Amino acid sequence: MIEKLPKTSNKKGWPWTEESTFLSSKKPEGDNWPKITIVTPSYNQGHFIEETIRSILLQNYPNLEYIIIDGGSSDNTIDIIKKYDPWISFWVSERDSGQSDAINRGFLKSTGVYGNWINSDDLLERNALWTIAKRISNIETKEIFIGDYKIIDIQSKVIREARSNIRQLEELVDIERHWRNGRFNQIGQQATFFPIDFFKSIGMLNIHNHYTMDYELWGRFLLKNAVLTPIHSTLGVFRTYSGQKISFEEKTTRNLICSSYNLIVSCKDWKIKKKTYYLLALFMYTLKYYYGYIRSKIGIRRRTIGVFKKLKLIINYKK
Repeated sequence: MIEKLPKTSNKKGWPWTEESTFLSSKKPEGDNWPKITIVTPSYNQGHFIEETIRSILLQNYPNLEYIIIDGGSSDNTIDIIKKYDPWISFWVSERDSGQSDAINRGFLKSTGVYGNWINSDDLLERNALWTIAKRISNIETKEIFIGDYKIIDIQSKVIREARSNIRQLEELVDIERHWRNGRFNQIGQQATFFPIDFFKSIGMLNIHNHYTMDYELWGRFLLKNAVLTPIHSTLGVFRTYSGQKISFEEKTTRNLICSSYNLIVSCKDWKIKKKTYYLLALFMYTLKYYYGYIRSKIGIRRRTIGVFKKLKLIINYKK
């Protein structure tokens, strides 16, 4: 169990005054638990990163490898990392080429069997690593575990819980009917664990994809015959708030469409007819999205002009 972890004041609950249940230092048969690697990419997230770090360390998992790759933060992030230095396997603060590059750098340092990255504003749920460890096999595998996840706000208040039913490449690239079907069906990156050797074998994350790198990764896994196995237990926590990268919807959607297109055309197992079907579905989704996007922009412009006209009338009336 984690001992003498720094205490915090004025904060309660997970992961401040609560921790995961410690099961045992070894498996019942006497073997070591599989090593699990968690990588946290970080840049100027001092407001959130301590909660992230504690959610990982307080898993109380005996074979954890925790790596933090910071992009040269100028806020209080480094002070917080140093506070937990004795329990962190490796950390560095230096300039990188963005989130995907930082994650790849972390996994190049890793020696774990399975792993995931937890961004510096997200969390692991209690007992997440114990849940995964019980499912990990010593046999070489391409099995990706997909857990349920919570969505929280900037104050860590739970907004909702989500579960994805996406299992096949056909479902992943059919954005309108699956990824964005209005039922929170997206795969929760914070709750997804993959074999690290498999991750490295496909080239890890695309460092040029800054918005939908996880979506692209799931597709590349599936192109290499990965099996997506559901874990119907809450494993991760995704924080959503104004100003974060994913809140730039148009940029995220543009990247999503490009990623989907690349996955479809690169699938060697699909015949022309099948590729054409999914490319057409993607084209129709693109048309619908940008039709709505342009209409919303025009509507905002009209409303803005209307407000200024009303203000002008009021000003002229007062005169």
